[in-house]
Parts: sequence; structure tokens; C-alpha cells
Amino acid sequence: MNSLLSHGFKFETIADVCWAGLARAQLETVRAGGRAVEIACIRITDAGRADIEFNWASATTAYSKATLASRHVAEGKARANQVRAAMARRRALGSSTDLAETLLNTMLVTLSLKIEHKAEIEAALDHQNTGEVYLLR
Repeated sequence: MNSLLSHGFKFETIADVCWAGLARAQLETVRAGGRAVEIACIRITDAGRADIEFNWASATTAYSKATLASRHVAEGKARANQVRAAMARRRALGSSTDLAETLLNTMLVTLSLKIEHKAEIEAALDHQNTGEVYLLR
């Protein structure tokens, strides 16, 4: 849940998605620093996955998929910058940034995948003008 919140999702949004049956929340116990900690895990349901696939498929043209991919990349960059700023504030206070650094690394890997996907879509648009067949994910 903290990961979702750190990616910019509001608690109310997460709750609404769970209430709609698109995801489910489940408490799990994990070990952190030698002690047991309860965390809330949010997992997408089959209905949620179907809704995501439908929304992606509804972006029928490569142009609309490119627009969506561009938005995802921009949002990812903005979130990474927010985490960097939060890390700088924590460092200034003398607090540990270990967890935030792990989160940032995960976010940057995800962002690189989004950038690659955007490039694939843009390549498809370029090939579309030459009449070549190019499949999108």
C-alpha cells in the first residue's frame, strides 16, 4: 500500500478501487529489521485486470496509445522527482533514506520500461507511414 501511495495514488482512490472489486486488500505479516510487521497488500483482481486490458484495447490507434504512453512516462518522471525531493529532505534532517532509495530504484526500472514501450509505439507510428506491419503489445 505504501508503494501505491508513494506513486501518487490517494488512499481514497485505492479504497474506491477495492470497493469496486477491481483490487483486494489483504493484511500480511512480514519480517523487517528482525521484527514482525503487518502490511496491507493490494492485489489486482481478475475483474480489475480485465478492466485494464479493456481500457488499453480501447486506445485503438497507435496515436492514442502513443499519447497514453507519453502521459505514463511524464507521470513516472514526476513521481521519481517527488521521491528524490523527499529523500533530500530526509537527508537534511539526518534521517535514513534506505527505503526511499529502494523505492526510487524500483520506480526507475519501471520508468525505463515505460520509456522503452513508448519508443516501440513511436516506431510503429514511423513504420505505419511506410506501410510496414508492426505489432504493438
